[in-house]
Amino acid sequence: MAMLESYLKKQVLVLTADGRSIIGTLRGIDQTINVVLEKCHERVYSDEGIEVIPLGVHLIKGDDVAVIGEVDDELDKKLNLKEIIAEPMKPIVH
Repeated sequence: MAMLESYLKKQVLVLTADGRSIIGTLRGIDQTINVVLEKCHERVYSDEGIEVIPLGVHLIKGDDVAVIGEVDDELDKKLNLKEIIAEPMKPIVH
C-alpha cells in the first residue's frame, strides 16, 4: 500500500483482471486497492493499432486490479499508438 501511495498524482497504467489497459493520474487508493484515476483513457489493442477511449474520472474496484505501474511520460509521448499492433489481453483466469 505504501508503494502505491508514492504513485499519487502520477500517471499510472492499470491492467485489470478482464484484460483492460487504463492509463490516468492516480488520485486515490484505499486498503482494498480500489483505485480512482482522473484524466484517464483506455487503450484497446488490436491488429489495426491501438484505439484510445477517453474515460475522464474512473473508479476501478480492487478486485479488478491485476497490475499497477507508473508510466514514463516522456517515453509514452514518443509512442505512435497507431503503429503498434498487438492482440488484446485475455482476462485473468483464477
